[in-house]
Amino acid sequence: GILKLEFNNYDPGSFNIIVQYKMNYTIVIVTRNRPDKITHCLNTIECLRSIEKPGVLIIDQSDDNQTYHAVKNYKSVRYLKGEKGKARGLNFAIQKNAADILCFIDDDVYVDKNWLWNINKAFSSNPEIAGVFGRVLPFAHIEKKGMICPLSFENKEKKLLTKPAYHAKNIGVGCNMVFKKSVFRKYGGFKTWLGPGTIGKSAEDAEFALRLLLNKKRLLYEPNILVYHDRWLSTEQAKIRQREYLLGEIICYTFFALKKNKFAYRVIMYNWKKLFNKLMPKTYLIKNLRKLKIGIGDFLLDSSVLIKGLILGLFFYLREGEG
Repeated sequence: GILKLEFNNYDPGSFNIIVQYKMNYTIVIVTRNRPDKITHCLNTIECLRSIEKPGVLIIDQSDDNQTYHAVKNYKSVRYLKGEKGKARGLNFAIQKNAADILCFIDDDVYVDKNWLWNINKAFSSNPEIAGVFGRVLPFAHIEKKGMICPLSFENKEKKLLTKPAYHAKNIGVGCNMVFKKSVFRKYGGFKTWLGPGTIGKSAEDAEFALRLLLNKKRLLYEPNILVYHDRWLSTEQAKIRQREYLLGEIICYTFFALKKNKFAYRVIMYNWKKLFNKLMPKTYLIKNLRKLKIGIGDFLLDSSVLIKGLILGLFFYLREGEG
């Protein structure tokens, strides 16, 4: 390992001794039809502060060759064409990679310059963990009036996870997650019926994290592993995306609830309760009939997503069985 002295900002006379181990990393990016986004992402990877430069594996699911031409001159990049569906792309990358540690990011994020250094520090300081999730902040170099970044995870508190936890509040999100390659050999890859490009729309990250925690593996949330998410949607677009997140979540937790997991059952009930709580204040407190109809309309749309998620969760449980 590499010996590092880290000075304590609160006590200039003291410091911590940290051993950073030299590990073999690959950054995995599954992309589709966004050549401009991925070049900005790669430019931030080029500026990483790290013990050694990581490899970058791009799985391109685009309909044309624009992404290939955008990335072909980056020396650290290995480029492969893959089938559509994010989970399929992630699994393909896992199969084609021999690195000890796989770092998964999306094509529309920018990594902080200390991102990989802090990943290395997390695994060096916590060798027992199977994986680590990091913080995701909205990126805006100019003010984005009326626009919403649909996916962020802004918790500032470091957390070691040893039992099932609600991913949206306690674990993290898939555009900034890192796992040891060995956990995929033991527990399999991502579910190909979850995630963008599938009927499940999202939650391939949540399902895999919960699977590891249920198998007594440890995960870490480390806010210093930081990326910036550069995706901005209108209010209506954000509503659609949030319903896609909800659908994947309900499919995922229904799947585990049917395996008799009480925690997953509580998450499903939490979502139903949250939905009714959103409706009740509107129906009792507002007098404007037009607003009431909008409230009921959103309620019916969200209810249909929850019901669809329950049905699909049951379908995939029956298809895969108890295994």
